[in-house]
Amino acid sequence: IDHLDDDQVDSTDFDAFDSNAADTALEQLDRMLGNLSDVHLRGLGREFLSDDDFLNQFRLATAAVSNHHAYPGGLLRHTVDLMELCTIIGPRYERIDVDRLVFGAFLHDLGKIEEISPSGEMSYTDRGQLVGHIVIGIQLLGDMIGRYERRTEESFPSELRMHLEHMIVSHHGQLEYGSPRLPATIEAIALHHIDNLDAKVTSFTSLIESDLANDENWTSYQPSIGRKLWKKQ
Repeated sequence: IDHLDDDQVDSTDFDAFDSNAADTALEQLDRMLGNLSDVHLRGLGREFLSDDDFLNQFRLATAAVSNHHAYPGGLLRHTVDLMELCTIIGPRYERIDVDRLVFGAFLHDLGKIEEISPSGEMSYTDRGQLVGHIVIGIQLLGDMIGRYERRTEESFPSELRMHLEHMIVSHHGQLEYGSPRLPATIEAIALHHIDNLDAKVTSFTSLIESDLANDENWTSYQPSIGRKLWKKQ
């Protein structure tokens, strides 16, 4: 084994989500936020998309250190996939405000931009350890609402802000999983379960694709989930 210096390695050779995929995902994000009917949510989405620093961080952010979407760009992939699922599932239930649900999906994990360092060996930042992505996400939302109000010279609806905040703080679904509040609105309940669906399917798929067992039908026993997985397509 030879040791190589950083300048001898092209890190993009190991990317699970390359720049072309990021460009495509950002185009999808721009389209979904631009298609929102709610003028306030559409305007708030513009604040995020016009912030180059935010977009540069978002392109590289990971959604986790070791579970689902644990690679640079994973947060963007997870977020866009989740928003698309919300546009499909949301209209099935007449009590759901689909615009609110889709925007909640956009917001729910944005605090991970500052919680996890995507460079080198992925790890939690000091702020991530001390504050966590839920609180960071609430602060980021507040900053962007402030920009929206300064640009438009009008107040962002306080009740809408409260519902967006609730989706962020409740999306883990249970107090023991880190949510300071249980989901109490129909949009928050839907977001939690759709988020869990995408995370679980993606996580299990990664276990199957990385399995080295010789059995063509089953993975080796996976201690993290307490079972083997069927892997033959």
